[in-house]
Amino acid sequence: MHRRFILERHHDVSGVSGTGTIAEGISFSNGRISLQWLVEPCSLTIFNSVNELLEVHGHNGSTRIIWLDEALCASCNFTKLGGPSYATISDMESENTRKAGD
Repeated sequence: MHRRFILERHHDVSGVSGTGTIAEGISFSNGRISLQWLVEPCSLTIFNSVNELLEVHGHNGSTRIIWLDEALCASCNFTKLGGPSYATISDMESENTRKAGD
């Protein structure tokens, strides 16, 4: 099952993409990510995982993923509880550290 999200940036460290909602994407059931930029040149990018996306575009917490759909499978990284759910690179690192300690 796929899961939709937007990429929101509160600080533009590169001076290129701007702030606010800068991209929209889909996480597929196999973990791969499709990301469509909303700023010129509006390119489409594929990532192997949410971790990979945030490693490239997270900018040390300046960018976050806002999940628009609830996680419907056990292998999904986040569960939506009420409003939108958020992820930053530090969230992913915490999740990976917790899993490594299990």
